[in-house]
Amino acid sequence: MIGDCENCGHSAMYHLPFAGCIKCSCDEFHVRSLAARVGLMLAILLVVTGCGCEQVDSGHVGVVRRMGAVSPHVLPEGFNWVNVLDSVEEISVQTGATTTKAQAASKDLQAVETEVAIQWSTPADHVVCLVQKFGTYSGSWTNGILEPAVQEVVKAVSARYTAEQLITQRAEVKLAIELGLNEFVGKTLKDRECDGGIRIANVAVTNFHFSPEFNASIEAKVKAEQDALRAENEKRTRVTQAEARAKEKTRGLCSRPRSRKPWRPPSSARARRSNRTRTSSSSASRRSGTASCPRTPAAPFRSCR
Repeated sequence: MIGDCENCGHSAMYHLPFAGCIKCSCDEFHVRSLAARVGLMLAILLVVTGCGCEQVDSGHVGVVRRMGAVSPHVLPEGFNWVNVLDSVEEISVQTGATTTKAQAASKDLQAVETEVAIQWSTPADHVVCLVQKFGTYSGSWTNGILEPAVQEVVKAVSARYTAEQLITQRAEVKLAIELGLNEFVGKTLKDRECDGGIRIANVAVTNFHFSPEFNASIEAKVKAEQDALRAENEKRTRVTQAEARAKEKTRGLCSRPRSRKPWRPPSSARARRSNRTRTSSSSASRRSGTASCPRTPAAPFRSCR
């Protein structure tokens, strides 16, 4: 705008009524007046438009509230322009862990305390729904969703196994608890119209706690089994040693040289030969007029008449 300077009356190249003479043919240059008026204009503009800035850390999203109402859109991580009337609350979308203990009874009515660790996360596009339905204070999602699920599922699964099976079939018990938690949490979120708001990455059964009486019975049973196994091993060792000694003895007998005895006719042949000898001697005695006298051990040399 070309006009006359208000101070000097000379013609100005850029003259603004509200900013004064920016540049005129005279030597006066109103820099201070211009800076003050421009600053005031920027301040009024910021207040009217409500411009502000917020920084969201990595692994988080920003939930925007204006006058208590939650905005349907979240702020991504990094630097963001927001209205000065808005408040921003950071919500983590990283994978976190929650550990919960649950009291239950086994199939054989043994009291057992199960410790369960859950790794879970929240998708960024479901954060607003969870904030509106379950709140944002510390532990609201774990206390309102995860812990009730653990209590209910652990009681239902523990009732299907005995106390001993909970230990010996640990992998099967862990799988049953994981499936039950996914089903329970999914149903809870679906009923509140936040389906898929929590994703369970992994479930770990970290420990089982039994009563002192049950622990003592388990120790006694294990000791009895170990004693029986030790006795069986000792028995096998003794049998093996006896068999080894028998084999060694048999091997020694077989290695001795055999003595050669003179050949003798069979007993039947000896008897026939002895009978023939007696018959011939009796015949000779009758011919000579003498009788044969059998010799006995008491009188081997008695004469016969």
